[in-house]
Amino acid sequence: MGTTSELVSKAVGMEKLIILGQAIDLNTKRIDSIGGRESMDDQLETIEIQSLAQQYGVKPDTMRRNLCLTLGDNAVIRIGKKWVIRKIQFLKFLQILETPATEDQSTF
Repeated sequence: MGTTSELVSKAVGMEKLIILGQAIDLNTKRIDSIGGRESMDDQLETIEIQSLAQQYGVKPDTMRRNLCLTLGDNAVIRIGKKWVIRKIQFLKFLQILETPATEDQSTF
């Protein structure tokens, strides 16, 4: 099996696009497995702070403040009239809460 360039040069018509698509998919999988990156969908999906606050029985401002204190000010994003957090960031928040608390860590 040759390089992608060799395969494309030997291919005809639509076969060239198929070979290129497969090469892109393969490289993406390699990069994801090496870097441990999340998928684009995981990075784009958000949760409303209002719904998280209701779920955990706290006020939305309290939820937002705790998220920002734990993850940094940029963790919570205002989109229109709503505050949201990426699901990836919220997962990090939960993982931090799962670690044993030290004296300097505030608990939620």
